[in-house]
Amino acid sequence: MVPNPSSLTPLFAIVARPVGEHIIKKIKSKINPSEIEQAIKAGLLAADQEDSQFPYEKHLFHNSTVDGLNGVKAFFGKYFEIEAVQEELAKPFNNEASINIEYLTKEFNKISSKYSEVKPVEDRIKPWLTTFTKVYIENLSFYLKLQVAKENYFKQLSKRYDNIKFAGIAVSGEEEVKDLQRIFVMPDVSEIESNKTTFTKDFKLTIDGGEQKLSSLEREKLDSQLVKSNPPFLAKKLLTETSNKKAILLGSPGSGKSTLVSYFAVMLAQEKAEELGLDNQVDWLPIVIEVRDLEKNLNLKIIDYIHEYAEKNLVLPNLLCKTN
Repeated sequence: MVPNPSSLTPLFAIVARPVGEHIIKKIKSKINPSEIEQAIKAGLLAADQEDSQFPYEKHLFHNSTVDGLNGVKAFFGKYFEIEAVQEELAKPFNNEASINIEYLTKEFNKISSKYSEVKPVEDRIKPWLTTFTKVYIENLSFYLKLQVAKENYFKQLSKRYDNIKFAGIAVSGEEEVKDLQRIFVMPDVSEIESNKTTFTKDFKLTIDGGEQKLSSLEREKLDSQLVKSNPPFLAKKLLTETSNKKAILLGSPGSGKSTLVSYFAVMLAQEKAEELGLDNQVDWLPIVIEVRDLEKNLNLKIIDYIHEYAEKNLVLPNLLCKTN
């Protein structure tokens, strides 16, 4: 099948998918492989769209076959598997020199010569790769800026929550500040399961069909029958060993609810996820929302509140969101 621009579009999605996984192993950033994949796909599509502006006989792959063992699909799969090509594409992440178009072109020619059904138009190869590289880097620049912003966010988050104050304890009369990590002791928690039965009234039915208000003792007894408390376990296991993705921490004032959440956030911000039993290779993003502040801004959507809270309390610059 001779390709046209529309037939190559799904091909690029397939080609880009495994490349991100290869490149991520060569860089120091924790950028998500899917973001690299999207940047590669965007570069390939841009190069192909530019190609379509030329007369058909000047299209890079106009005389090539897409499918088959020796087609364009197989060629691209092999091209992006080359170690040297991956190292070139990894350069933007490692603050190295710019991507070498001449080298990419050389490898393109070398590999394409081994595929009998791939016959690229020679004078279009370098311009095609130049456009691909330009758009690839442009797409990555957003993600790289986002990584820098996130690193700054993590520093501010740690600064805000990694210190704990003991008001009134210091002899000098000033608040004593300690590193949360040094003094924190992981508490035990118990998971409470509610029965399906619910009571919306504080009344019970009498024999004659009427209602009678429950006494405080009856109410307390009824509440105890509605919940089942399981054996205690370390609080960090809430993140890894419970079937529920959502949890509500219940406890009396001063029992350590906020401190526990602060500790979780600090560990993730300092890339110590493994200490919580989590995979440190995952790109975690802890967000702490203090309810006492949220209730003062009930007119805001939660995402708008997070944005405003981060700018006000974490000294973050205004970040523009990128949407597709």
